[in-house]
Amino acid sequence: MTAIERPDRQAPGTEFLVDEDGSTTTHSYQHICCGNRRVILVPQPSLTDPNDPLLWPRWKKWLVLGNGLFYAFNGAVTGPMMAGACIWLAIASKTTFTSFIVARAFLGLWEAPIEAIVPSTITDIFHLHERGEQVSYYGLTVLVGNEIGPLVSAFIIQALDMRWAFFIVAMSIGVNIISMVVSMPETMYHGDRPVINPVRTDTEKPTKNFEHIDNPSNGSAPPVTAKKRSFLQDLLYFHANKDMSLWKVFKRPFILMAYPTVLWSSLVYGMSLSWNVILGATVAQLFAPPPYNFSSGSQGLIFVSPFIGSLVGSYFCGRLTDQVATWFTVRNNGVREPEMRLPTCILAAILTFLGALISSLTYHYKTHWAGPIVGFGILSAGSQMGATLAISYCLDCHQELSAESMVTVSCLKSTVAWIWTWCINDWISQNGLLVVFMSVAAVNMAVYATTLIFYFHGKSIRTWIHKKGFLLSE
Repeated sequence: MTAIERPDRQAPGTEFLVDEDGSTTTHSYQHICCGNRRVILVPQPSLTDPNDPLLWPRWKKWLVLGNGLFYAFNGAVTGPMMAGACIWLAIASKTTFTSFIVARAFLGLWEAPIEAIVPSTITDIFHLHERGEQVSYYGLTVLVGNEIGPLVSAFIIQALDMRWAFFIVAMSIGVNIISMVVSMPETMYHGDRPVINPVRTDTEKPTKNFEHIDNPSNGSAPPVTAKKRSFLQDLLYFHANKDMSLWKVFKRPFILMAYPTVLWSSLVYGMSLSWNVILGATVAQLFAPPPYNFSSGSQGLIFVSPFIGSLVGSYFCGRLTDQVATWFTVRNNGVREPEMRLPTCILAAILTFLGALISSLTYHYKTHWAGPIVGFGILSAGSQMGATLAISYCLDCHQELSAESMVTVSCLKSTVAWIWTWCINDWISQNGLLVVFMSVAAVNMAVYATTLIFYFHGKSIRTWIHKKGFLLSE
């Protein structure tokens, strides 16, 4: 048994991540070297089972993630693809409006798992220090799906027919199903991994808390006890947790609504997603009439700007955020707190407000079409950052409840986005784009302002959640 300095685990999400000195007390801990730093692998891979998803080769992890991202993109692209004109499309079709709505409901039912499966898969196969980048790719596919949908569907409808927009998406989903069946093994792991058992102390300073690691030193590693499965065996492998009650799992997303960390993530994610949904629902209303007189194809091309903005935002909230968090971790004696990602919210808030201001002002005064469209791109960069930061923070705080927490976040953020889309078109008609965008931006800035509470008191909030033990009463 090796004693090392570890953070207090009374606060879920607090982890010992960086050991610059490479001290002998942490030498038995599995790590990677990044320059002069030793980055501890969190969570620790199994020492006795080569089938642990954390030990998969890089190509296999990216193959699994790629399938999940493809699934997320297909789910996102269908939402806004017909959102702006779904009523008229239903009336123009041979079927009834009721059948159209029922079909959309079924589509939502089967695509909804993207909200939980992909983020939980990321936590299953990637370590904490690299997770921000992977989550940014997930956020990118979701928001880009909202932008590519209107862009592609406009040209499909012009060249072929309204039905072909759905047919092509169905083909894409069919290809995705096949790819998942043949190349996406189970990622949930039920085996044993090195566990760190905290020793309680009275001090609050993380560098004074000592814990014992159950894995032995490098010189006495335990023998491998499991046989490595082939790729085909991995695809066929399935292990159910018979001790887990489905009723308890069903209740967890509702219980998680009492978690301030989950509520904050839901609001930030919901407001970020709202901007993309608002753009998809209002572009035709804004640019089809004079003075712009955009055709359907031209309206679709507007979404090239948000697409580019999302790519830029993906970098800022992915690898850059990981680097910022690592910098704060080093300054905190190697202890990582989930709140160390939150300073990047400043840039997200600035880009969001600036994009909303530019696009609404230029449209209000009927400038050249490039004005509002460039504003949409800046706005999308901020939205991408906000959405990804919200997901990353929630997963960092509640990794053991990644699937359940993302179900809660998904439901709440979708409700927030739906509220805006329900009233946005009539609101713009009555008050104009400038008033509407500045009002929504003000609400968004108020939500971002609450980040200060979590940055300064996030650990206390997480400790309170742990002590309350909401899920212990299941």
